[in-house]
Amino acid sequence: MVALNYQTLDLGMQLNLGIFEYNGRCGYLLKPDFMRRTDRKFDPFIESTVDGIIAGTVSVKIISGQFLSDKRVSTYVEVDMYGLPADTVRRRFRTKTVPNNGIDPVYDEEPFVFKKVVLPDLACLRIAVNDDNGKLLG
Repeated sequence: MVALNYQTLDLGMQLNLGIFEYNGRCGYLLKPDFMRRTDRKFDPFIESTVDGIIAGTVSVKIISGQFLSDKRVSTYVEVDMYGLPADTVRRRFRTKTVPNNGIDPVYDEEPFVFKKVVLPDLACLRIAVNDDNGKLLG
């Protein structure tokens, strides 16, 4: 059983909504082949390659935002990756704070690189815009 609080757009709800977008928004995702095979053992806590799956690299460049807020608010962008324990990267990549510009802030920094994503099919990228107090804007 899974319980989600639809009244609060917290991290768990954001990840659920993101994954729900796959497969025509039906909410069902078939496990990858290697997880369904009875002749294979899969341990998500052991960082190793999986037969037939090539680890990927993800590069994300945050250029700018548009119409984030109609107020004079300082903003920054956080980029996180969620998936296997080996693939999960939280609070490592963050842009500089652009002061007093919620309409069209320009971040234009070097790309954030997730060097080794062991299982790209199970990874979820989260890009969050926050104000300077840490409040999620979108």
